[in-house]
Amino acid sequence: MLAQFEDKQAEYKKVEFTRLDTGIPVPNDGYQYVMAEHEIVLFGETRHAENQPNQRAPRPAVVNAKWGIETLAKKTGDYTPIADHWQRWFRDFWDYHSGNRLPLGEKIGTHVNPFNPNIVYTDYTPGSLLALYAGMIMDAKSHTDSASPETGARDVVTGRNLTAPKVWEWLCRPCTGALLRVLAVSGTKLKIEAVDLWKPLPDVSTLKPHQFYFGTQVHIDGRVSRYPDVKNAFDVHGYEPAGTAMPLVAPGGYFWIDKKACRSLQAGQMWNPYYP
Repeated sequence: MLAQFEDKQAEYKKVEFTRLDTGIPVPNDGYQYVMAEHEIVLFGETRHAENQPNQRAPRPAVVNAKWGIETLAKKTGDYTPIADHWQRWFRDFWDYHSGNRLPLGEKIGTHVNPFNPNIVYTDYTPGSLLALYAGMIMDAKSHTDSASPETGARDVVTGRNLTAPKVWEWLCRPCTGALLRVLAVSGTKLKIEAVDLWKPLPDVSTLKPHQFYFGTQVHIDGRVSRYPDVKNAFDVHGYEPAGTAMPLVAPGGYFWIDKKACRSLQAGQMWNPYYP
């Protein structure tokens, strides 16, 4: 199977798409695994209570300082610039984790959010890989709100702002429910393995379950459900719904998190990222 992009032609093995967010066994490989615990379990309330509690819409369940997360990008709020070759890797990641079944698509127009009229969004073919990719890195999205193509950052995949000196940035924090591999324990902290943004690109088809996670959103009653991005793309083609995978990346290949903010997992037990 060939996927044609404007910068290269990539060959993929045509494999049957299998949902992993509905439950998989915790690996039995000698490592310790934990899960980033959901906030209703940890704190007895959701982030709605501390940020515009009158708004009842689901919120991205991104792990933050309350979980004690620390990366090597701590000084920039855990946001890390994503170089051109890594941008293409992110595209390939979402292509692979949507089963290589989405057409590439093309730009079909622009629109403005009336609540933020200074930002112009680019629209791509509904249900396409470009629409999925652009939606995951857009302004006001959970992991790219610091610097996005809509605010002038360079993105080589969609060809936006190609002369801009700055690239878009990614928030190197998982969502709650993430399956995490422990590299070391230091007092009350766990050192967690991540894909190293400072090393050569890994093959997206060889990533282990602890090297990516599924986007989760928390409801005001504490329930945790999937990001809708891949589901929305699949709906266009009549495919069954699925969760939205996101790469667990960090500069240096690791981050720290509070031990008490994680749930211990046993080898072989079934794991899924949602709640309850």
